[in-house]
Amino acid sequence: MTSSPTQSYVYLAVDVAKGGLEVLTAAPQAVSLPHDEQGLAQLVALAQQEQARTGQVALVVFEPTGGDERTVQAALTNAGLLWACVPAKRIRAHGEALGWRAKTDRIDARKILDYAQHYRPEPTRLPGAEQTELRALMDRRRKLIHYRSCEQMLLDKCTAFERPWIERSIGELQAQIDALESAMDELLAKSSDLAARDQLLRTIKGVGKVASWTILAYMAEIATVSRQRAAALAGLAPYNQDSGQKQAAHISGGRPVVRQGLYMAAIAAVRPNLPSKPSINACAKKANPPKSPSSPS
Repeated sequence: MTSSPTQSYVYLAVDVAKGGLEVLTAAPQAVSLPHDEQGLAQLVALAQQEQARTGQVALVVFEPTGGDERTVQAALTNAGLLWACVPAKRIRAHGEALGWRAKTDRIDARKILDYAQHYRPEPTRLPGAEQTELRALMDRRRKLIHYRSCEQMLLDKCTAFERPWIERSIGELQAQIDALESAMDELLAKSSDLAARDQLLRTIKGVGKVASWTILAYMAEIATVSRQRAAALAGLAPYNQDSGQKQAAHISGGRPVVRQGLYMAAIAAVRPNLPSKPSINACAKKANPPKSPSSPS
């Protein structure tokens, strides 16, 4: 099912947990469901009933819960229903603004529904199958690199008896990382769209394969949004933090994975032989002017 920018929705809220789903409809009707195939089928049926009752398109709203929401996303998508995954920080801030201090699964569902009815979020757009696969490979690569770093830090402190085992573990992790990178190369080779975007991104000074893969996996919107919006999505857009005579701007929000992935690209981009160094240095100086000796710390 597709939607238009002026689409009117009937909202359903779901507080997702590993063991259960707390559902609240606009009727209002509160239902506790198990988080299994049967419960997901009942959730789909409830959304379809709301559509039939109101004559509006149903939009199911929930928060991310560390991956437990993925089964809900899949069930709704397979049934042709729309859904929106709203950052938990926004729901929490909305509840605090209304003075809702108590917390139960049902109250959380009520917060989500009230947020949806006030702010009317748009459906979350699913990435394509190829981007989903690329993201999964990048997620696994990031975890393996973390595990490898942990093992490498142990080498300076380990005993002679431990060293061979740690070195063996590092070698096995590196082999898996290499295999994942080969799989990503093969994926891009099979996708003309991803390959074209990857090639375009790598024309930017400082952007290598990892930075390019990061953008393709975690920020697919980059081809359809303005540069200001792209900076905000990456968590690199400066926001004013002015108060009285104090004027400052700081970056905040966005997607940490993208921001972290672009860090090494930025380091490479300020090398002396690259033309981007003067402009980057000028931006840094403007954003963070150096303190004078007399300025308070």
